[in-house]
Amino acid sequence: MHLRDIIEDLIKDNVQNLENFNWVKQLRYYYDSEMGDVKLIQSIAKLFLSYEYLGNSTRLVVTSLTDRCNLTMTVALQLNLSGNP
Repeated sequence: MHLRDIIEDLIKDNVQNLENFNWVKQLRYYYDSEMGDVKLIQSIAKLFLSYEYLGNSTRLVVTSLTDRCNLTMTVALQLNLSGNP
């Protein structure tokens, strides 16, 4: 349901280009064929997936607050900082 709400918000906000912040703030996964790895991109953060243990993600309720935490943490990692949600 959360992903459905994100799509509805993108449509409602008339997001039509890749530079729009409403698109840029979304956590996206890309396969890098040159490196043979998965890249995470969100805002200014571009990180390679290191196959970290993500816990029991099926039990995590994803909300807009979860999105804000993800945005904060990925940008912090890009800036060589850390955090503890």
